[in-house]
Amino acid sequence: MLFKAEVAGFSPEYILSDSRYSGLKNLKIIDSYGWHRLTRLKLNRLINPDNTENIPLSSADISETGSAVHLKGCGFVRIFGIAGEKGRTEYQAADNLDMDEFERIRLSDFSRTIEECHRGL
Repeated sequence: MLFKAEVAGFSPEYILSDSRYSGLKNLKIIDSYGWHRLTRLKLNRLINPDNTENIPLSSADISETGSAVHLKGCGFVRIFGIAGEKGRTEYQAADNLDMDEFERIRLSDFSRTIEECHRGL
């Protein structure tokens, strides 16, 4: 789908995806097209928050307003820790290190609208 969008000349503001599509291969394709991305991450993704060692995302202290960290195999990203259902924290990562919480919320709301439309279909 990414390849078809690129061939068709799409120039998206951001690629929004859930954790099923946040694998390294997909993230590198998005980067190769020069597109920005905001994606959910699985808890076991490895990050290096303090330039010492890679640890699972679930073990890191990630701010709701965003923390700049190195995502293994992908480079630096801004990760947001969001309070989810049943007290669990969910994570979103943006390649734009300057993204603030308001922009993340705006894009997340847009992403939810798309998901609701797909479920309805």
